[in-house]
Amino acid sequence: MTPTFASLTAIALPAGLALVGVLTGFVLQRTVLTRLARAAARTRSRGDDMVVAALRGPVVLWCTMLGLYAAIEVTTLPPKLSGVVERGLVVLLIISITWSVAQLAGDLVRHRARAAGADLPSTHLITNTRLISNLAKAVVVTIGGLVRLETLGT
Repeated sequence: MTPTFASLTAIALPAGLALVGVLTGFVLQRTVLTRLARAAARTRSRGDDMVVAALRGPVVLWCTMLGLYAAIEVTTLPPKLSGVVERGLVVLLIISITWSVAQLAGDLVRHRARAAGADLPSTHLITNTRLISNLAKAVVVTIGGLVRLETLGT
């Protein structure tokens, strides 16, 4: 039995969309984020450097997930399986965004605490900075967990 054009398209189109997602992520990481990092390095603020650094890793994952989502939309998967995969991608997206924002919040809080705490003894500064940074991360992770639960309807 020879494959038909329709059967090849049913396989090639979703695979192509997933591949385009991955490649887009790498292109964004190599070009756009590299340029943003250079621009951020020229500013006096460290906050923009931290934002660009927080985006550098997950941008490939996010574009890959977008490509997979597009691939699922054009396939003829059973509705139940398609729903499970889509929900899994949404949960993974929420977790990755939550993780990135938590890391960024911790970095920003740590940076601000160090800048503001120059007059504190170093042992107090280190302890307080860790505590406040971890607290900021915990708040973001808690909010992300609540968003995930709300999204799943549980």
